[in-house]
Amino acid sequence: MISEIILTMNHITFSRFGNLEKSRLDFLLYLPHISEDFEFVSQVRKTANISLDRISEKNLQDFLVHEADTGVRFVVHQIIHYLEKNTDFSFGVLFVEIPRAFCDLNRNIENAIPIILQRDYWEKIYLQVKNEISEILSISDFVFHLHSMNNFDSIEHSQLTPSVSEDWFTHHLNTIYSGRPRHCTILTKNEKGEYLTNRVFDDILRQKFSQNNIILEENTAYRLCEHLPCTEIIRTIPSSFLEITKGSLAIDSQKNAVNCSRLDFDPEKIQFFGKVLSDAILEFLKK
Repeated sequence: MISEIILTMNHITFSRFGNLEKSRLDFLLYLPHISEDFEFVSQVRKTANISLDRISEKNLQDFLVHEADTGVRFVVHQIIHYLEKNTDFSFGVLFVEIPRAFCDLNRNIENAIPIILQRDYWEKIYLQVKNEISEILSISDFVFHLHSMNNFDSIEHSQLTPSVSEDWFTHHLNTIYSGRPRHCTILTKNEKGEYLTNRVFDDILRQKFSQNNIILEENTAYRLCEHLPCTEIIRTIPSSFLEITKGSLAIDSQKNAVNCSRLDFDPEKIQFFGKVLSDAILEFLKK
């Protein structure tokens, strides 16, 4: 029961479900970093400040996918399956089809684009999508920021610079995210320790994860910094922010992968997380 799908420059997909007569959304699922579109690799080559002829297509593609929030798109499709026929509330899904590796919507515009890229093309995408997101947020009463993340903490700072090489990509993909094992996390506080997200929904998430024997940590290494666009949203609209490890969704042989560019996702795990999150959303909306 989809009310409408809005496609703008192929960078946003917005869908509405549930009670289609309501003018506002009771709940918005917001996924800003899910693009795995290899067409962007050709744009990276066209807009680079340096020659990337020495960089293989495979490494650029693997880097794009490795940095994307893979897996959670499928989880959201499960949530839609469970909730779309419930007319007690209205909910929306916002997929942002931009590659995080080259245009990060959770950073301010000055830091969102690697220095090896010409800014005009990517800034235009960033600003247009930001405006389109704002329009959808303006009709939303609650925003659930849903992300996935690689399975281990990073061991060092790594960014694209003019000296980038094939060896840099190999090191980044196979070594950078090899530190402390991660678990699913929620982000709740800013640098001052102020609790910014919605405690009611956060507590429901904690309860549902505990009931299903899933570890859910509160992320204290990464805060909701005041200059981040996601924090601006959370300051304005009641929100919750969940990161699911990619290994939680991948097949067992890949659940501890360091290189997350070629993961195969397990349908049963996808369905499981879709059900857990659907139950949490239903309980929250009934309160």
